[in-house]
Amino acid sequence: MRRIKRIDFYKKYTNEDRIPTFFGACMSILTLLIIFVLAGLELTNYLYPHVEHKVGLVKYPAGHQQNTLPLNFEVYFATVPCACTSLLTIVLQMMLTNSFGRMRLDPTTLNTVAIQRFNTNKQKLPANYISPSISEKYKEVSPVNQLLLTQLLEREGCGLNGHIMVEKAPGSLHFFIDIRQYEFMQKVYSDTEMPKLTFTHQVGSVTVGHLSDQKEMIKLFGSKSATEFNRARDIPLQNDVNFCLYYFPLVPHIFSIGKERLNKEMYQYSVTYNCQNEPVSIASYQITFAYSIKPVGIYYSEEEYSILQMLTAVTAIVTGVYVIMGMIKSAIDNFL
Repeated sequence: MRRIKRIDFYKKYTNEDRIPTFFGACMSILTLLIIFVLAGLELTNYLYPHVEHKVGLVKYPAGHQQNTLPLNFEVYFATVPCACTSLLTIVLQMMLTNSFGRMRLDPTTLNTVAIQRFNTNKQKLPANYISPSISEKYKEVSPVNQLLLTQLLEREGCGLNGHIMVEKAPGSLHFFIDIRQYEFMQKVYSDTEMPKLTFTHQVGSVTVGHLSDQKEMIKLFGSKSATEFNRARDIPLQNDVNFCLYYFPLVPHIFSIGKERLNKEMYQYSVTYNCQNEPVSIASYQITFAYSIKPVGIYYSEEEYSILQMLTAVTAIVTGVYVIMGMIKSAIDNFL
């Protein structure tokens, strides 16, 4: 009891003496707790500034020259092999103001797209891996065809991971099977039953913008709804389909960071998709990523809170809580 009384900041006056009391010690402990809690909140606000957001039309500053954006994607095909001569072709279409652009991109030569082979157990395989059974059975076949036969007969899958630069305009990205070499292999090796190619696939990730900037925004603003740039993970596995259309309406999210208020432009979306598995020619198997950019965006900025403001607030908390608790204690003593 005596040790607790020593904590009393609000000692009771008796004549000219100040006597510590148990009630005064309890009020002192309560005062310290309130000060620590409020000071901790101020320190938290300083270390993790409050993020303000508002909706408005997207306005680009004068001299803004960034007219292209990286479209990052991860797509996995269960039964489409990564042949050395591409069975899978990417076509990029961009609808510009006065023209319609169409580019054919070969993922085997596109250095921004990585191709990964994997077997039916989803184990990764080297790019030039040839099955020993295939090389033994087809000794007279060229290494290129041995590689293609390995991927076809072993029912390998293929993963595409990378990015393609697209214009800041509505456009679409198409993945489809080039059937010519597949049909050629069927004719040449007619005694071998080729497995059917299907477009079973999984969209692992789709984001728009530089990945380094996205990681920086997540680090600065935390993992929250404002930094949820990849919504493609909500798309389930599509089995035995021959056509899928994915639509990504992109909403600009502009982050203002630092004292210089540098703007980092990110994009979020809510994906909608429509997949069909009606019997059609295999040459028409394809998936399409269609996107558009909304003119209205969301602006995020950190509320400025300097260390001087924090120290001023902490000083006001200490003095204010001490005085107010002293007044409450004195009022209770006078009432009792």
